[in-house]
Amino acid sequence: METGLVTFTLELLGNEYQCSASLPLDPVPASSLLPVINAVANLVIKAHSSGAGVSCRAGCGACCRQPVPITLAEARRLAALVALFPADRRTLVESRFAAAVRKLRQTGLFEILTGTAKAAPEFTRTLSYRYFDLAIACPFLEAESCSIYEDRPLRCREHLVTSPAALCAAPERQPVVTVPMPNRPSDALASIGRGDQKLNPAFLTLTLALEWSALHPEPETPVPAPGILRNFLAALSSGAPSSPGGSHP
Repeated sequence: METGLVTFTLELLGNEYQCSASLPLDPVPASSLLPVINAVANLVIKAHSSGAGVSCRAGCGACCRQPVPITLAEARRLAALVALFPADRRTLVESRFAAAVRKLRQTGLFEILTGTAKAAPEFTRTLSYRYFDLAIACPFLEAESCSIYEDRPLRCREHLVTSPAALCAAPERQPVVTVPMPNRPSDALASIGRGDQKLNPAFLTLTLALEWSALHPEPETPVPAPGILRNFLAALSSGAPSSPGGSHP
C-alpha cells in the first residue's frame, strides 16, 4: 500500500515535540493505525511519567489481573494478532480467553461487564476489586510479564504505579498511587469511534476481546488515515484542532 509522510507538533507540559509518521494514502480501518497511535501515546505517557519514580517492573503482573478497559479498535487488533500466532500458541491463548469468559459467566460478572445486566450500586463501586479477587490473569501474561508488550493496549501503557509495587497485590486494602494522566490517549482513541466520529468513550474488558470480535465479524469501515490521526490528536488535546500536514515521498 502506498504511503505518505505526515508531520505534526505535540505540545506536552510546555514542551513541543516535532513528530512525523508514514500513513497509508488509501482509507483504512482505525485498528490498522494503532501502531502510529501507540507511538504518539508512548510520547505522551513518557512526558507525564518522566521523573515520577515509576515502580512497575518486568515480573510484577498484579495489574494484569485487573479488568483492563480496551477500545473496540484494540479488541479487533488483539483478535487479529492472536489469529496470526503459531497454531500451538494460538490454541493456548484462545483457551485462556475462553477460561476467563467461563469464570466471568459463573460469577455473574460477564453480564455486568457486557451491559446485559445491572448491578446494585454498591456492587458496581467495587466491581474492579471483585474481578481482581477472581485472579483472572490476562491471557497474554506469561511468567508475570506481558508477552505482547509492543502491542499492549493503551490503558496498560498508561497504568504506571509510583507507590511500592508490593501494594498492587491487594489494591482494595492498600492505596496504589499512579502517574496522573489527564487526557488519556485511551480515552481519545475511544472517543473517535471508527476514526471519523466523536463518541462517548466506549470500552470493553480485555478478557472479552475475542468474544466481542467473534460476535462482530463485520469489517471495519475504512476512513482516510490522516483524518483518523487528526481526530485522535484533537481528542487528545481536549478538542483543540491539530493539523497534520502531508507530503508524499
